[in-house]
Amino acid sequence: MNFQETYAHLTDGDLLLVAAGRAHLVHEAALAMDSEMARRGLTYKDARTKKKTVARLRSQQDTRRPSPMITKYFVPQVRGRWLLLLLSPILLIPLLFFPRIVSEEWLLAIMFASYGVVCAISAVQPWLRKTKSFWLSLPVACVVQLVVGHMMAHRWAPRSRGELKGTAFLSILAGYAVALPLFLLLQKAIGKQNPEVRSP
Repeated sequence: MNFQETYAHLTDGDLLLVAAGRAHLVHEAALAMDSEMARRGLTYKDARTKKKTVARLRSQQDTRRPSPMITKYFVPQVRGRWLLLLLSPILLIPLLFFPRIVSEEWLLAIMFASYGVVCAISAVQPWLRKTKSFWLSLPVACVVQLVVGHMMAHRWAPRSRGELKGTAFLSILAGYAVALPLFLLLQKAIGKQNPEVRSP
């Protein structure tokens, strides 16, 4: 095999990637690599830098790519998320105009739960919204979010924006943590009763 001719046909980028593994080349290939690198004015420091850059880019791509399990149940990107965030407080307007319906100490908990419900509905795949399991587990998540949100808001009395965000996040997460296993159990149970009904 003519190593010199092979390396001569590589682009600078490809040559640097091969050069980064010089220690693993046979003696003749290493000598041909040295010659080609010198001819192009490239260094092995350039090769190490190139290898690190490529590894970093691959790592970033792997991190950004959602797992098949996640994309099976959730949409990769929620469209109109700002609209959804504005929609949740609008649901509270009747409660603000008629304060006797609900006591003031439950308002924050209701706001957290409404955010949780809107986020759940908008983040899941369309096929999931057609299942009984989803709609049966959603009220359970909502009740848990209400109770946990009320307990946390009553005990901690969050005032700053950061405290409110943290309380909302924890109460919504608690609801999802309870509803998700319930959803999976219901999916299995309903799937056994109706074998023809399967998720995509």
